[in-house]
Amino acid sequence: KKKLEEIMHKIKLDESNQDEYIQMYKDYIKELQAYDSEITDASDSDALNRKHPSCEIYLFAECGEIVGFAILGMGLPNSFCGHDVFIEEFYVKKNLRRRGRGRDMMRVILDAYPSMDFSAFIIKDNLPAFAFWDNVFESFDYSERTSAGNIRALGDNTVFKYWTPYL
Repeated sequence: KKKLEEIMHKIKLDESNQDEYIQMYKDYIKELQAYDSEITDASDSDALNRKHPSCEIYLFAECGEIVGFAILGMGLPNSFCGHDVFIEEFYVKKNLRRRGRGRDMMRVILDAYPSMDFSAFIIKDNLPAFAFWDNVFESFDYSERTSAGNIRALGDNTVFKYWTPYL
């Protein structure tokens, strides 16, 4: 049986890991700039200002190493109907991708919010993100809501996606 530190788990953002989180956030923003030139560089305060009452920052670790983060919003205006979990940001360190870590991170999140709907804005040209989200939600028995009442595109460069668990 694996110990907790050997499997993917959530850790608290604190002074001991704050600098690593800030660097990951900046790396994440730099990657997004490849898909959207209007995204500006991130400062330390940009990363830390994400800590507000309606959002939760998840840091993920495996075998003692931080592998990524997620910033989740609850009941935000961006959410589809105010009660879903809005995935504001999601990042896996580049050198650790394509090894199931993003899926493992989502398993932790889905376990924390069972039976909740999830939504996110995805930059239109970010094809790897579309593939990741479609695959990960399908693997956890979620379907994309595409009914006439669902908002599919917002803004010039983003697409709104909304997933709900199969009932």
